Amino acid sequence: MAKRFSDTNKWKKPFVRGLKGSYKLLWFYINDDCDHAGIWHVDQEVAELRVGGGIEWEKIPQIFGEKILIFDNGEKWFIPDFIEDQYGTLNEKNRVHLSVLDILKKYNLLEKIKGLISPLQGAKDKDKDKDKDKEGVIGETKSDPEIDFLPETDNPFVQESKQLPADFLLNEEEFAAAEETLKNHSFHSVLIKHHKITEEISLKWFRSFFELKTATGDLKGKEPMEVFKYFFNWIPSYKRSKKLNDDTEPETTGFVLGSKPRGAVNHAR
Repeated sequence: MAKRFSDTNKWKKPFVRGLKGSYKLLWFYINDDCDHAGIWHVDQEVAELRVGGGIEWEKIPQIFGEKILIFDNGEKWFIPDFIEDQYGTLNEKNRVHLSVLDILKKYNLLEKIKGLISPLQGAKDKDKDKDKDKEGVIGETKSDPEIDFLPETDNPFVQESKQLPADFLLNEEEFAAAEETLKNHSFHSVLIKHHKITEEISLKWFRSFFELKTATGDLKGKEPMEVFKYFFNWIPSYKRSKKLNDDTEPETTGFVLGSKPRGAVNHAR
């Protein structure tokens, strides 16, 4: 069963708020039912069964507007926002991303994803401008895409508590979905390079981070990229608290498998 991120703030967005009930359900449905490249293979009969009917299909282009691109004689719909919601920037060195790029190229849709191709190209100019305005940042940012590097004195995570509630049980399914998204996101390679750590260690630290911040409720309502940026800036304080070197593995904690689901942060979609 595929798992995808769901933006918990989607209910506040004007586009979603403006949809009537049946069309709101249809919008969420096609975002779940489309393939991993954001292309929905239109099946009106099945869609109506699942959302409860009440769809006037001829009005869809007007109702959804630029949120979808209808092609292949109406047999397929492309959802441009799906790419950024699920992957951020597409990196051809990532096998999952490469598959998405191949599909979009096949249907001549690459130009529709607005600069979301190549993880570092295109972010360099933005980051050069940011460097002019920032002082005392942690590390260099000229090739890192849209990361908030916090000065040591301003880092709110330096003095935070590292203690887990004794009765906390990690939702393993939720964590697995978040970990998989991090691994497939171009941000992960930037994080590894910046902090000079291995992929294995970064994922172990992400588990420690995700467990603690889920337990304290600090991840509630955060979108995937917000969680990843939070993790990025959390690493230095974690290393100091554990007196770790860059290549040191974190102390392990007792994680309980098969735990009961708790309040969701950002679920996979």
